[in-house]
Amino acid sequence: MAGDLAFHQAVAALAASGLFSFVLTAMNGILLDSRRASYRGRERRGATHESTIEAHQHIVDVIADGDGDRAAEAMTAHLAETGHDLGL
Repeated sequence: MAGDLAFHQAVAALAASGLFSFVLTAMNGILLDSRRASYRGRERRGATHESTIEAHQHIVDVIADGDGDRAAEAMTAHLAETGHDLGL
């Protein structure tokens, strides 16, 4: 889970969004709790932690390609899946 938080912090840093980085850091404890709940939701639906790593890798790949639209789509899909795992 620490790696998951670090990934999202790194994406915020790449976006050069000081405000977003600040918010992520300030909410670190709350986000850690939500990660735990998300992982439990993911396990309930039979997904593995590997699927999270694959989603993160896809996001990294499209960022590396310099395709902002695809990066936004990949992150939106990842966050939507996480929302589903949280029951939102």
